[in-house]
Amino acid sequence: MHHFNFMKLLRLSILVCVITSIVGCGKPEAVNVTENADQNAIDEYNRLNQAAQESMTNDE
Repeated sequence: MHHFNFMKLLRLSILVCVITSIVGCGKPEAVNVTENADQNAIDEYNRLNQAAQESMTNDE
């Protein structure tokens, strides 16, 4: 019975290590979302964001 629990724990530990290493892989630096966006898209986003904030202020 103890052998079964050990094997289950071992498999779980290996799975956690694999998931951790997969998730940990990647660029360590921050990603700039606006880097590849064109200026028109950024302006439209800012306009919509401003309109939403004004709408929330008017609702209060």
